[in-house]
Amino acid sequence: MISSLSLRLSRAAHDEDLAGFLQVILENQSIESERAGRETATKAADAERILNPTSGVYVFTDRNCKGKHAGFGGGRHDMDDIARQIGNDAISSLAIAKGWSITLFTAAGFSGERTTIGPRRDGVGGDQYNLTDGFDNEVSSFIITGVSADPSRRNQVTSTYHGSATGYTPAKGQEGYSGEG
Repeated sequence: MISSLSLRLSRAAHDEDLAGFLQVILENQSIESERAGRETATKAADAERILNPTSGVYVFTDRNCKGKHAGFGGGRHDMDDIARQIGNDAISSLAIAKGWSITLFTAAGFSGERTTIGPRRDGVGGDQYNLTDGFDNEVSSFIITGVSADPSRRNQVTSTYHGSATGYTPAKGQEGYSGEG
């Protein structure tokens, strides 16, 4: 026969086991919550870095710097390189770092129609642009170059953004954005 003392001891041991089990669950939830918070912060930092690059150019498949994206450093990037990273004729918008410019070509081998997008006259970088006028989803090659910080040498860029220009417009959130596109 089981005595009441045995039942109480058994129930106490069960309650202790249950309390320990619940403590483990709460600790795991806390760890998962912290991990989720770190992941969210990391994603936010990555998004900030992509939309405001410190070097080179990020290209995007959708307007307003959204969709699939890839980052490119200085140099010549032809159709094979672009297609491998984001797809040929897939670029709709881009984010350019301060001090950098990009010359876009509608054909492989750095040929076809072209436009150059460089830093604004005020030298502020990290600008975002939507491609238009035959460049949206038409880019097959491009050249990315660093632009001299010396104001007297800024003329090395053949075309810079000063409001509206053939080939691109400011993306949402950028100075000069018109709400179209």
